[in-house]
Amino acid sequence: MRKLSVYLIIAASTMTLSGCGLVTDGVNYTDLTTPRYCSLDNTKTFQAQDTLKVVSYNIKYAVKSELAGKLLHEDKNLADADIIFLQEMDREGVEKIANTIGCNYIYYPAVRHPLSNRDFGNAIVTKWPIIFDQKIILPHLDPDNLQRVVVGAGIQVGDKYLMAYSIHMSIWLKPEERRDQLMTLISSIPARFDHVIIGGDFNTYTKFNRRTVFQTFNEAGFNVATTSVKWTYKQWFLLNKKSLIDYIFVKNMQGVEAGIVKNRRASDHVPVWTRVKFDELNSAKE
Repeated sequence: MRKLSVYLIIAASTMTLSGCGLVTDGVNYTDLTTPRYCSLDNTKTFQAQDTLKVVSYNIKYAVKSELAGKLLHEDKNLADADIIFLQEMDREGVEKIANTIGCNYIYYPAVRHPLSNRDFGNAIVTKWPIIFDQKIILPHLDPDNLQRVVVGAGIQVGDKYLMAYSIHMSIWLKPEERRDQLMTLISSIPARFDHVIIGGDFNTYTKFNRRTVFQTFNEAGFNVATTSVKWTYKQWFLLNKKSLIDYIFVKNMQGVEAGIVKNRRASDHVPVWTRVKFDELNSAKE
């Protein structure tokens, strides 16, 4: 009986996790090109390094974006990141963070969210030039009929090129639906890019969902760069159980080290970071 009660608490409480709510009056942005927000004016010259620092951070409804930007700018493990994946963002929040750390960004909201009455979507922030971007609408709506999208950016790092994707999956997906979403993303990667980084909130609360995510990426030639990370999320309504739901996956790249910053003042997630290096391949196909 106690176990059943715990599961009921979790099921009821997670309705408000990661943008899921018992409402149906949100607005899906179904156009692949709009709304689109970006700033591509950062023209600083950086010395290309052997490794890239990559960060993923779900900032709950973008409410504490200013505080999150300060953390991203000042923490030694997060500062001077090459690529930052953001989830649950609105335009103002993305701009605050990008301006704080002096970077380019691309942002596509997925929906006008009914719980916050604000835009809700993913962004990529980078100090390197963004040469291409895309919005991928994922199949299978949430129970409240809200869609999820993936935001992609083609990024030039010195003489190398890579595709980066910021993803935020729903909790309420069957394993086969989760695989469908991941395959939609993987099949949308432009063939000219050999190097790929995918990071975000995968909402893998069950071993079945974790297995689906890892198997799907493994079959497509990806490996997890954040393999040493043990948890990224903890909340009171999950009885403070630590959950691993945020990851960074790479293709034709390798993770060198990874970790989290145990700071939850800006979000219910902690930021996860990794250093990755390129495999010795041609970076872009003509």
